[in-house]
Amino acid sequence: MVLKTDISWFTPQAIDATGTSWRSAGYTEVSLNLFQSLKDKGQRVLWNATGTKWHVNYCLPYYYQFEVPRIVGYTPWEYTAIPPAWVDQLNRCEQVWTTSDWCKEVFEKYNLDPPVSVLAHGISDDWNIEEREIGDKFYFLHVGGELPRKNVQLVISAFLECFDGEEDYHLILKTSEGIENRNLQPSLQDLEKHPQITVLNGYIPKDSLVSLYKHSHCMVYPTAGEGFGLIPFQAIATGMPTICTELSGCSQFADMSMPLAATWDDPPEREIEHHNLVGTGAQMAIPDYQDLCRLMKKVTTEYYEEKAKAMRSARIIHQYETWDHVADELLDFLEIS
Repeated sequence: MVLKTDISWFTPQAIDATGTSWRSAGYTEVSLNLFQSLKDKGQRVLWNATGTKWHVNYCLPYYYQFEVPRIVGYTPWEYTAIPPAWVDQLNRCEQVWTTSDWCKEVFEKYNLDPPVSVLAHGISDDWNIEEREIGDKFYFLHVGGELPRKNVQLVISAFLECFDGEEDYHLILKTSEGIENRNLQPSLQDLEKHPQITVLNGYIPKDSLVSLYKHSHCMVYPTAGEGFGLIPFQAIATGMPTICTELSGCSQFADMSMPLAATWDDPPEREIEHHNLVGTGAQMAIPDYQDLCRLMKKVTTEYYEEKAKAMRSARIIHQYETWDHVADELLDFLEIS
């Protein structure tokens, strides 16, 4: 962790040259946290600069920049195969980083020229540990429902099957862009009228988002795939019992709280085409609906046992998996090459 020469860093912002909106809150949050940790160590990071020793592309390989001789491709992914066009881009890099052991296994199936290393995500002090108690209601929280792979419909269906009509239980759905266009059952209009469901659409400040986590009792996250899974990771880090799919990148930490059983299966055709995965045999995780219902009931009847497990996990995360630790690993990767 000695490297002090400037590092160039690239993550696409807002709209790219094709007019396609690409910016991700997750990518941006990771970048800013790493920049701050590196700055605290006296390491300067420049945005998409030239003339530096290293350039890190933290994005999908379609967007990689190659203006600096020594290139790192840093990419998370959610499926069991990658688009064929990525292979040439990854092979132009001196190092390839990804965000979980599972992602590393996926990338290494392609016998890439550069070595593949895991640079996982970390936790910041914002997500400190909260000693929760159950008051007048038990609050389930789901975040990210605007993306199909987050399986918001599964969350809604399981909640209504388990708790509909029981006013002591409430579901909060937090989305960044709204879920108006989803083919939801019941409809969004009906959801917003349901006395046990609150839909929060659009941006809220980070301190408000953290407060939402800390006033909720269980994160429900039956994702179909993650490169890492920052949302459930942050939930566990606050000491919140978290139901999270045990496959894909979340396998890195899902057993630190309440792992949700899942199997591998083919994605919908629209997902295959959208992600340029035609003919690759790519699969996604299919969470077990009955297991989701079981875990949602279990967390309400055995809450303090599940909370104790999450609290133990939170202490481990804050001790060993901070952004400071991630920044040290990053500098080691660059220094030893």
